[in-house]
Amino acid sequence: MEAVPRMPMIWLDLKEAGDFQFSPSVRQFILKNYGENPDNYNEQMKKLETLRQSAVNVTRDFEGCSTLRKYFGQLHYLQSRVPMGTGQEAAVPISWTEIFSGKTVTHDDISYEQACILYNLDYL
Repeated sequence: MEAVPRMPMIWLDLKEAGDFQFSPSVRQFILKNYGENPDNYNEQMKKLETLRQSAVNVTRDFEGCSTLRKYFGQLHYLQSRVPMGTGQEAAVPISWTEIFSGKTVTHDDISYEQACILYNLDYL
């Protein structure tokens, strides 16, 4: 019995992310709309930013896929609590470099961050 021939696979590079921080805009939103001390959320914001650093410097293995999925889920949860879309109160400019053109694209919508994370997850 013959083995199934191997299919050639295309190896694409992952998108590269620019630096940005959630903390300032989210902290301001919490103070203004929830009336709580934003310092109560320092630990959670630090974890989210650490998770982002892990997601944008992801390894090409199962652990990398898990990291991207976890970060995507955290973005979805954050978006349900803090409006971070285009023109919304806590929007933050997010930059990613396109791999084909080399251009840096910036949007002030958290959905762009989610789309780039899904792109990278797809190419792991």
